[in-house]
Amino acid sequence: MKRTRGNADDFAHPAKVRRLAKADKLSSLSDELLVRILSFIPVPSLLTCQRISKKFARLAVDSELWKAAYYRQFVLPKASLIPGIKDSGGPNRLHYSSRQSMWLDDSNLVKHGVKTKWKQQYRLRHNWAEGHCAVSEIVVAERSPDPPLLVMMSKNIVYAADSISGLRAWSSKNDRGLLASTPLFSGSDTPRLPISMAIDTAHCDDGREKIVLGFGDGSFSIYALESDYNGFDCFFTHPPSTNGMLSALAYASPYLLTMTEDHLLSLSAA
Repeated sequence: MKRTRGNADDFAHPAKVRRLAKADKLSSLSDELLVRILSFIPVPSLLTCQRISKKFARLAVDSELWKAAYYRQFVLPKASLIPGIKDSGGPNRLHYSSRQSMWLDDSNLVKHGVKTKWKQQYRLRHNWAEGHCAVSEIVVAERSPDPPLLVMMSKNIVYAADSISGLRAWSSKNDRGLLASTPLFSGSDTPRLPISMAIDTAHCDDGREKIVLGFGDGSFSIYALESDYNGFDCFFTHPPSTNGMLSALAYASPYLLTMTEDHLLSLSAA
């Protein structure tokens, strides 16, 4: 039996093959099951899942996923070296403990609870480990003072104090320029030697940040950074003490805790 020869149009326009659409059974699962499935994949694949759809973009940033990833990557390797708490689970198993003691040096992140952004913490820790971090420097002294320079930071402002350049403040944002400075002189115009520094941890109603400096002669002075950053206002100075220099300070207005080099504690209230 001979085959029937088709027309020329049959070759110019071949029949289209009908494809059967495959059912997307994965997306029909509940969010809880999908999060459980995502917990078994590595971090690079988890990042890829964020580009699949809006639903997976939402699920792939689930805090519990990144909390477990943080534990596996940064906590578990150290914990496995400690006798008695080794984890025998498989490499792809979602295994981490919610107990703060099992998180070793990172227990403070668990303590903060839902306030901890685990994906952000993972990215920061990963970038530091890989060396992918931006480092900026501020020249705070032309030469190294003696004793070493005192430096603290609060609310994006860097404070530094030494007997040569006095008390100064820089902004850690934008151009990082000098905001304010004041010399540290006594009544005889001789530079005072700052030994300790503390920043007021209490809420200030006037919006001014307060800084206290302890000096080698046992005195201390409290300064306030003006709200417009025009300078420092020294609104209180305690006279020198026979108990020696102030080696440590803690300040929560109106309370000030001082400690001398002989470990003598004093609590003052304004």
